[in-house]
Amino acid sequence: MKTVKNYDKFSEQYRLNENLLGKAWDSIANFFKNKFKKASWLYYILYLKKSGQLPKEKVEIIVPSDYPIDEIPTEKEVEMTAESLNTTIRVSKLNEDVIDLQHSDPNIRNVDVEELMNEIITIYEMNADRVEEGKPRTKNDALFIWGAPGIGKTEILSQAANKLGCVVIEWHLSQIEPTDFRGVPKIENTVKGSVDPKDERTVSKLPAMFPTDDGVNGKGGIMFFDEINRAPKMVLSAALSLCLNGRIGDYTLPEHWIVIAAGNRPEDLGGAVATTIEPALANRFSHINYAPTLESWTKWATQKQDINPDLIAFLHFNKSYFHKLDPDKEIMAWPSPRTWEMASHKDYFKRGKDWHNKLPYDRVQATYTDLVGAEAAIAFVSYLKLKEYYNEKDVEEVYKNGKKAKKVPTKLDEARAALASIAFFKKGEDLTVKELENILEFALDLPSLESKTSLIAFLRMVHPEIKEKDPWKAIYWEYVKKWHLDVKALE
Repeated sequence: MKTVKNYDKFSEQYRLNENLLGKAWDSIANFFKNKFKKASWLYYILYLKKSGQLPKEKVEIIVPSDYPIDEIPTEKEVEMTAESLNTTIRVSKLNEDVIDLQHSDPNIRNVDVEELMNEIITIYEMNADRVEEGKPRTKNDALFIWGAPGIGKTEILSQAANKLGCVVIEWHLSQIEPTDFRGVPKIENTVKGSVDPKDERTVSKLPAMFPTDDGVNGKGGIMFFDEINRAPKMVLSAALSLCLNGRIGDYTLPEHWIVIAAGNRPEDLGGAVATTIEPALANRFSHINYAPTLESWTKWATQKQDINPDLIAFLHFNKSYFHKLDPDKEIMAWPSPRTWEMASHKDYFKRGKDWHNKLPYDRVQATYTDLVGAEAAIAFVSYLKLKEYYNEKDVEEVYKNGKKAKKVPTKLDEARAALASIAFFKKGEDLTVKELENILEFALDLPSLESKTSLIAFLRMVHPEIKEKDPWKAIYWEYVKKWHLDVKALE
């Protein structure tokens, strides 16, 4: 095993960039494994420690839960190597009580926001094509969306409907009684004008939510049956009939309407019992699993006025809080894409719809605690406090004076908060050419590749136009060339 005496050479020649690590995990991980064997993780931690980017007291190394155990330094090895740095380093496994958004069944494809939107639109357009060709509805092109709770399936349905110009009717089938769904029985005379009891029949009057036509614009819509695998058996039977055949009893779904079903995966149900969908019926659906990534959520969130820019930066700073649920614990409030959006909307309203209006930390924490829970809210407020080391006036100086502005802190957590503040400062506004030049000049002057890459990644996230549109793109790509010279130092 390598020891501290080899560390100086390592720290001078190599910089392990965290952003690159996320994009090219295998190649970089293999390089460090081959170069430093079991100590590969340790050497990076020591580099951060020695350069003053980590706390002085105690450091925790977090490694992926599926990483080969023999490649991770043991606690004894770590303690021996770190002794001369007067610090304690603890190796631990990544928290495994947080549900992964991926589906456990490898036969079910995982899709992100854009892919799910395209699937919904395709199903709708296939049905419209059937109507145009005058073909009967012998079956639906049925779609089943799997996914963890709180990830915004309904929001994506609504966005797809807006694009199509149609409407969405949502049913939470776990909360529906059979009479709510099949309708209330009523005796009617089926022969017009007859009063003969022999002509009377028992019919079901369906709820008013069931559409009877394609609407004023003829576009129809989407009936969305959520939590279908938690529906009572009789409700499930009726819902599946409508999903697959467009019919329930005497009721027929109007021509331009489609039905989409959704359900939570077995690991999402905790102690709840799923209602069994027979394999023969399940096989008539196309199955996909909606697993939104932080990157795809960010692309959406940066376009929303009521999403706190600091929240976007925080979730990139601490990705474990993007969606964190333990289904075996009875938790009312927990962090998810849906609850973060709801909390941010409330925060936006309290600030008078202007993110530059500051709120006391205790009010911010209370606002978010109600929706995402205390742990996530405290972590978010702790992140906001890191920004005190680089305030709004300091950020403005970067836009005005470039590399002459105040330097960012050297500690890793404070530096990341400062860099995010710089990038998100003008969210929703166009940068002037001079402002972009100043920010890139400031980034190039940062002492570490980690910081340079973090700032440009955040900036590109908030202002994607800088790499695609004139006059910004020429400036941006010239910067990228210079950035690549720093990347080559890794080789």
